[in-house]
Amino acid sequence: MGSLLVLVLSTCILAGLTWKLVREYLVKSPLDQIPGPRSSSWLAGNIPEFYDKTGKHYYQFLQDYGSVMKLQGLLGDQHIYEEAPAFIACVSLLPRDEAEIYLQKSFMNQVKNGPKEIDILHWMSRTTLEIIGQSGMGYSFDSLKEDAGSADLHPYSRSVKRFGGLLSGTHTFFITSYILPFAAKLNYPRLKRWIVECIPSQWVHDLKDIVDTIQKTAVDIYRTKQKAMIEGDDGKKDIISILVRANASAADEDRLSDEEVFGQVASLTFAAMDTSSSALSRIIYILGEHQEDLDYDQITTLPFLDAVIRETLRLHPPLSIAIRTARKDMILPLSKPIKSTTGDHISEIFVPNGTSLFASIYGANADPEIWGEDAQEWKPERWLKDLPEKVEASQMPSIYSHLMTFLGGSRACIGFKFAQLEFKIVLSILLTSFRFTSGPQKILWTMPGITSPVLEGGDITHPSLPMLVSPLDV
Repeated sequence: MGSLLVLVLSTCILAGLTWKLVREYLVKSPLDQIPGPRSSSWLAGNIPEFYDKTGKHYYQFLQDYGSVMKLQGLLGDQHIYEEAPAFIACVSLLPRDEAEIYLQKSFMNQVKNGPKEIDILHWMSRTTLEIIGQSGMGYSFDSLKEDAGSADLHPYSRSVKRFGGLLSGTHTFFITSYILPFAAKLNYPRLKRWIVECIPSQWVHDLKDIVDTIQKTAVDIYRTKQKAMIEGDDGKKDIISILVRANASAADEDRLSDEEVFGQVASLTFAAMDTSSSALSRIIYILGEHQEDLDYDQITTLPFLDAVIRETLRLHPPLSIAIRTARKDMILPLSKPIKSTTGDHISEIFVPNGTSLFASIYGANADPEIWGEDAQEWKPERWLKDLPEKVEASQMPSIYSHLMTFLGGSRACIGFKFAQLEFKIVLSILLTSFRFTSGPQKILWTMPGITSPVLEGGDITHPSLPMLVSPLDV
């Protein structure tokens, strides 16, 4: 059985590789005329450079080729990189709850004897998880009362923190772009599970354990809601309770299966936690970097705090790119003409079915032609006056402050109002009580994907953001 499976998989892979080679060298593509960086590898194309965690090639590509370029993928696959929107939505509602107060008390307890180095990312991850748990699910993940190594820390929080670190780098692109789409078509879950368990890779097994934890948590939340509904305690207004009640009363053809509901719960929890914890950590880090330039009394006033948040989300979006795949042949209009490899100026691109498109959120947010020469400088004061006319005239298809941070259109982040309120509440509590100072270690913010802080030279699969925290009265 094992030998037959290996033979079948090998045949499928060989056939796929052969077709890719034939298509690359014998079949012309309309994307051939799009300029782009030279492929650094006949096998991997530009993907290792584009997914370099330091982001150095990412920024260089933007500088050299502007807003539209062609990237080479596996065995010559062609991808379009453009400053355009689209990303899957997150869902949430935010009442005022106790999570932020517990966070404040935990920090105060840690620094009661003087300044102390605290992992900010760790605490922001725990806090955002608890906020979405209480607000969106009527479920508590974490009391926020204990330290990082305590048994009080929910397994989900531990797992998701590692999830972002493991899903990084070139191998992630290959797996998500080539292996997972193929695996999704195989409707044999036990077989797929067996294959995963047989793969001799610690990375794969760590990822499997994390996915199992996320799945188990989603099942536990759903079962808890089902039990409450059966017992008559179904008056709660959190999102999952509403979903369970609506699903139970839906017609058979409209009803979600248990597995689909599990997926909704898992997606909601992850989407509302990971990007938010990244954004909050980045804001606190930047404030620590600008200690001499900012007045804490000024920061905590609502207009300036709002400006700090907007400017950080502009220049440092938690997600720097979004990847989409064309499901049919299409014409992609360009905001301005580009010069093709043949010397012609073109204002639209024919995109064949199956082409991957990389939408640059950072590129749109920090475009000097829109935001001016200081577009790549962190200046929160720009939001305290009228924005440049070009920003208004750009007609950026966004839902938030002419920025693509939350994307736009029908698949924009529907939780962006939740996120803004969450940021302001957490920051207003922390910044009125504590001072945050950058530590001696140099921090590298990894990208693409969800940006995460790691110690320079450290393990990128274990993100952390150590900062010196002290009470404001010290």
